[in-house]
Amino acid sequence: MLQLTSAAAATLGEACLEQGMPPESSGVRVFGSVDQTGQLALQMTLQEEPEPADEVSDQKGIRVFVAPEVAEPLSDLEVDVAETAEGPRLQLREQGTGA
Repeated sequence: MLQLTSAAAATLGEACLEQGMPPESSGVRVFGSVDQTGQLALQMTLQEEPEPADEVSDQKGIRVFVAPEVAEPLSDLEVDVAETAEGPRLQLREQGTGA
């Protein structure tokens, strides 16, 4: 299953609080949508509840909702935070590869 690093969990927890969504009762949803070229594009959003078919896990104090269409392709990946000139940015990487 898709995992969160501690840094990603902290960043997402702060984002939930900024949106008035307590992390313990809301979460981050990862899902796919078809882009303009017809390719599946990965998206993340904060929301209060998972969709009915989502895989749900609690990770480091953050609820994670993964849509079924992306659950298998993301199963060996983790969400981490990279520092950029524009500020922190979420990124995907293989689980356990470290920063």
